[in-house]
Amino acid sequence: MLPNGPVTPHVLHYSGSLSLSGRLEPTPPPSVVAQTRFLFQGSVGSGTLKMWVIGVQRRGPLLLCSGWILRFPQSIGVGILTAPNVPVGPVNGIQIGGGHQVPSGFAAGMAPIVVGMGTTECTQRALVPFTPPAP
Repeated sequence: MLPNGPVTPHVLHYSGSLSLSGRLEPTPPPSVVAQTRFLFQGSVGSGTLKMWVIGVQRRGPLLLCSGWILRFPQSIGVGILTAPNVPVGPVNGIQIGGGHQVPSGFAAGMAPIVVGMGTTECTQRALVPFTPPAP
């Protein structure tokens, strides 16, 4: 049905108040979160890892943690880049290379690697008791 009198349109503006600045970190499936007993964050040869630990076993002097693993890649490199038979130093008054560390993980644009379920060596000091989030 069409109006038969004067109509005054109203302009409304809708805008969102939520912001997702930065990047979101992957999380394990709910079934793993329900079984998680500890959180473990530590260094490995190829960067750092975060683990939702569901089981811990002692094998002699080693402590093995089983759970869902998220691995953050190591820094790309540090220092001056060189090539064979190329002297390092000023060339025509310009320094080649750099002495600063390239950022790792999210800062370098690299997403974390989801390993999934796995087992790795861990330390008892680095195990933090896990309290599941409230629903």
